[in-house]
Amino acid sequence: MKIYLIRHAKTKSNEERRYTGIKDIDLSVNGISEILETKKHTKYPENIDYYTSSLKRTKQTLEVIYGKNVKIMGMLPFLNETNFGDFEGLTYQNLYQDQSYLAWINDPYNEIPKNGESYKVFKERVIKNFIKFIKNLTNDSLFMVHGGVIRVIMSTLLDESKNFFEWDIPNGLGYVLEYENDKFISYEVFK
Repeated sequence: MKIYLIRHAKTKSNEERRYTGIKDIDLSVNGISEILETKKHTKYPENIDYYTSSLKRTKQTLEVIYGKNVKIMGMLPFLNETNFGDFEGLTYQNLYQDQSYLAWINDPYNEIPKNGESYKVFKERVIKNFIKFIKNLTNDSLFMVHGGVIRVIMSTLLDESKNFFEWDIPNGLGYVLEYENDKFISYEVFK
């Protein structure tokens, strides 16, 4: 069975390099244009099951690619991006003098954004629920999600030799995973 992990199209916050985890924002005009351009040279899979996180930017991306009538099988909150807490909506320029921010960016695996989600909690939320969910799938499926979600899945379940930050995930693209007999057997870049 094939499982597609695709990152949503850009938002204005992505373009402005703002921390945007659980903040529920729309795609940008530029993000929509880019995903339509990507669609011209990328073969997005048809007639499979489609899932999104519960944040609207993932649903909007599916609708841009497949049309407003795309049938979404489920909007899954466990696939939401990490909660950046007090850093949500801010940029490095807003935060570079904040000591708690500096501690977090220097040790993101162990430090926690104030009022946010630790890496450990984020990883556990995504991995535990994703494994449980895919065990019940019977069809090829596409998950329109977030960069952090894809990174944590790939670095935990597919290739532990690459850490979370080494996975490159452009908007509108991602990875195709092969899943058989309750395990992942391979993956390739989706482009």
